[in-house]
Amino acid sequence: MAADALLAQLDQVKQTGAGRWVARCPAHDDRSPTLSIRETEDGRTLVHCFAGCQTGEVLAAAGLTWSALYPPRNPHDHHTRKVPPVPYADALRCIAHEAWVVLVCAAQIERGGRPSDAEVSRLSTAVERITTACQITGTFR
Repeated sequence: MAADALLAQLDQVKQTGAGRWVARCPAHDDRSPTLSIRETEDGRTLVHCFAGCQTGEVLAAAGLTWSALYPPRNPHDHHTRKVPPVPYADALRCIAHEAWVVLVCAAQIERGGRPSDAEVSRLSTAVERITTACQITGTFR
Protein backbone atom coordinates (compact mmCIF):
# COMPACT_ATOMS: atom_id res chain seq x y z
CA MET A 1 0.00 0.00 0.00
CA ALA A 2 1.27 3.45 -0.91
CA ALA A 3 -0.29 4.83 2.28
CA ASP A 4 1.94 2.67 4.50
CA ALA A 5 5.00 4.91 4.08
CA LEU A 6 3.05 7.97 5.19
CA LEU A 7 1.16 6.23 7.99
CA ALA A 8 4.45 5.00 9.47
CA GLN A 9 5.58 8.63 9.89
CA LEU A 10 2.43 9.88 11.64
CA ASP A 11 1.26 9.99 15.27
CA GLN A 12 -2.11 8.90 16.66
CA VAL A 13 -3.10 7.06 13.48
CA LYS A 14 -6.62 5.69 13.65
CA GLN A 15 -8.30 3.68 10.91
CA THR A 16 -11.78 5.05 10.22
CA GLY A 17 -12.80 2.66 7.46
CA ALA A 18 -11.44 0.55 4.63
CA GLY A 19 -8.46 2.46 3.24
CA ARG A 20 -9.20 5.52 5.43
CA TRP A 21 -7.34 6.96 8.41
CA VAL A 22 -7.02 10.10 10.51
CA ALA A 23 -3.85 11.20 12.29
CA ARG A 24 -2.11 14.19 13.81
CA CYS A 25 -0.71 16.45 11.11
CA PRO A 26 3.11 16.61 11.25
CA ALA A 27 3.16 20.03 9.54
CA HIS A 28 1.70 21.96 12.47
CA ASP A 29 1.32 21.68 16.24
CA ASP A 30 -1.63 19.33 16.20
CA ARG A 31 -3.30 18.25 19.43
CA SER A 32 -6.02 16.21 17.79
CA PRO A 33 -6.15 14.35 14.46
CA THR A 34 -6.80 16.87 11.68
CA LEU A 35 -5.11 14.92 8.90
CA SER A 36 -7.28 12.70 6.72
CA ILE A 37 -5.64 9.95 4.67
CA ARG A 38 -7.41 7.85 2.05
CA GLU A 39 -6.11 5.19 -0.30
CA THR A 40 -7.97 4.99 -3.60
CA GLU A 41 -8.80 1.82 -5.53
CA ASP A 42 -5.92 2.44 -7.94
CA GLY A 43 -3.42 2.69 -5.06
CA ARG A 44 -2.99 6.47 -4.86
CA THR A 45 -3.00 8.10 -1.43
CA LEU A 46 -5.05 11.25 -0.86
CA VAL A 47 -4.11 13.57 2.01
CA HIS A 48 -6.09 16.49 3.46
CA CYS A 49 -5.31 18.58 6.54
CA PHE A 50 -8.44 20.20 7.92
CA ALA A 51 -6.28 22.86 9.60
CA GLY A 52 -5.19 24.05 6.16
CA CYS A 53 -1.70 22.61 5.68
CA GLN A 54 -0.76 21.94 2.07
CA THR A 55 -0.02 18.34 1.08
CA GLY A 56 3.57 19.28 0.21
CA GLU A 57 4.06 20.67 3.72
CA VAL A 58 2.66 17.48 5.27
CA LEU A 59 4.97 15.32 3.14
CA ALA A 60 8.03 17.45 3.93
CA ALA A 61 7.30 17.33 7.66
CA ALA A 62 6.99 13.55 7.41
CA GLY A 63 10.28 13.33 5.50
CA LEU A 64 8.60 12.06 2.33
CA THR A 65 8.22 13.14 -1.28
CA TRP A 66 5.20 13.19 -3.56
CA SER A 67 6.16 9.77 -4.93
CA ALA A 68 5.19 8.27 -1.55
CA LEU A 69 1.55 8.94 -2.42
CA TYR A 70 1.59 6.74 -5.52
CA PRO A 71 2.04 3.01 -6.02
CA PRO A 72 5.30 1.93 -7.68
CA ARG A 73 5.19 1.88 -11.45
CA ASN A 74 5.64 -1.34 -13.33
CA PRO A 75 8.52 -0.66 -15.77
CA HIS A 76 7.10 -3.27 -18.13
CA ASP A 77 3.64 -1.73 -18.25
CA HIS A 78 3.55 0.56 -21.25
CA HIS A 79 -0.21 0.89 -21.38
CA THR A 80 -1.67 4.32 -21.07
CA ARG A 81 -3.71 4.91 -17.97
CA LYS A 82 -7.40 4.44 -18.59
CA VAL A 83 -9.46 7.51 -17.96
CA PRO A 84 -12.49 6.57 -15.90
CA PRO A 85 -15.70 6.96 -17.87
CA VAL A 86 -17.72 10.08 -17.29
CA PRO A 87 -21.05 9.19 -15.73
CA TYR A 88 -23.90 9.74 -18.17
CA ALA A 89 -25.67 11.98 -15.65
CA ASP A 90 -22.68 14.37 -15.62
CA ALA A 91 -22.55 14.43 -19.43
CA LEU A 92 -26.29 15.11 -19.59
CA ARG A 93 -26.00 17.96 -17.07
CA CYS A 94 -23.22 19.48 -19.18
CA ILE A 95 -25.28 19.16 -22.36
CA ALA A 96 -28.36 20.66 -20.68
CA HIS A 97 -26.38 23.65 -19.39
CA GLU A 98 -24.72 24.29 -22.74
CA ALA A 99 -28.08 23.91 -24.53
CA TRP A 100 -29.32 26.89 -22.48
CA VAL A 101 -26.37 28.93 -23.77
CA VAL A 102 -27.34 28.01 -27.34
CA LEU A 103 -31.00 28.82 -26.64
CA VAL A 104 -30.20 32.28 -25.24
CA CYS A 105 -28.09 33.14 -28.31
CA ALA A 106 -30.75 31.76 -30.66
CA ALA A 107 -33.45 33.85 -28.96
CA GLN A 108 -31.33 36.97 -29.33
CA ILE A 109 -30.81 36.29 -33.05
CA GLU A 110 -34.52 35.55 -33.50
CA ARG A 111 -35.35 39.00 -32.06
CA GLY A 112 -33.04 40.56 -34.64
CA GLY A 113 -30.12 41.05 -32.28
CA ARG A 114 -26.52 40.40 -33.15
CA PRO A 115 -24.41 38.47 -30.62
CA SER A 116 -21.23 40.17 -29.45
CA ASP A 117 -17.83 38.63 -30.15
CA ALA A 118 -17.74 37.36 -26.56
CA GLU A 119 -21.17 35.74 -26.98
CA VAL A 120 -20.13 34.10 -30.26
CA SER A 121 -17.01 32.80 -28.52
CA ARG A 122 -19.12 31.41 -25.67
CA LEU A 123 -21.48 29.79 -28.19
CA SER A 124 -18.48 28.13 -29.84
CA THR A 125 -17.37 26.83 -26.43
CA ALA A 126 -20.88 25.45 -25.85
CA VAL A 127 -20.76 23.54 -29.14
CA GLU A 128 -17.33 22.13 -28.26
CA ARG A 129 -18.53 21.01 -24.83
CA ILE A 130 -21.68 19.39 -26.21
CA THR A 131 -19.61 17.56 -28.84
CA THR A 132 -17.06 16.43 -26.23
CA ALA A 133 -19.79 15.18 -23.88
CA CYS A 134 -21.27 13.16 -26.73
CA GLN A 135 -17.85 11.75 -27.68
CA ILE A 136 -16.99 10.81 -24.11
CA THR A 137 -20.22 8.87 -23.70
CA GLY A 138 -19.66 7.13 -27.03
CA THR A 139 -22.81 8.56 -28.57
CA PHE A 140 -21.10 10.71 -31.19
CA ARG A 141 -17.85 10.29 -33.05
